Amino acid sequence: MSRLQCVGVDIGIAARLGSDFLLSDRAMLCLHTLWITSIAIVSIQRRHIFSVEASYDLTRHWTLRGKHAYRLGQLSLDRQEPEFFDSRVSLYVLRADWHFVNRWDLLIEGCLLDLPNAQDRRSGAFIGLCRHLEEQLKLGIGYHFTDCSDDHTQRITPARRCL
Repeated sequence: MSRLQCVGVDIGIAARLGSDFLLSDRAMLCLHTLWITSIAIVSIQRRHIFSVEASYDLTRHWTLRGKHAYRLGQLSLDRQEPEFFDSRVSLYVLRADWHFVNRWDLLIEGCLLDLPNAQDRRSGAFIGLCRHLEEQLKLGIGYHFTDCSDDHTQRITPARRCL
């Protein structure tokens, strides 16, 4: 458990639980969950985020990755007599990594952000280039062709309840 403080206005508690599983020398599965409760001057928020990620090496040069994350957020605008309403968000990501030259990768990613409470869906893409510096360290640059955020931990505000 950890204590959160944002600009002196929010105070809260977060707990994270997760595990990574190496299924074979070519496949990996990651499961993570996060609970956040925060109290601001005028509101109370509770968020639970669950994500599952998988990767599979198709060949020596191609890796396919996928991710699904789900956030159930609840917000009450009254701290004295809390009355919570739900805000649900789902994120779907599909990514391909092409290992085209020794220690260099080209990444291509597509994402869909589903906001059912706002009756909205946003999609986007990412392209990037990475250099392997060490076995577990990469440095890269890329560009997002989207306005949707993959940060499910951000606060729910009354004007933008579903992000």
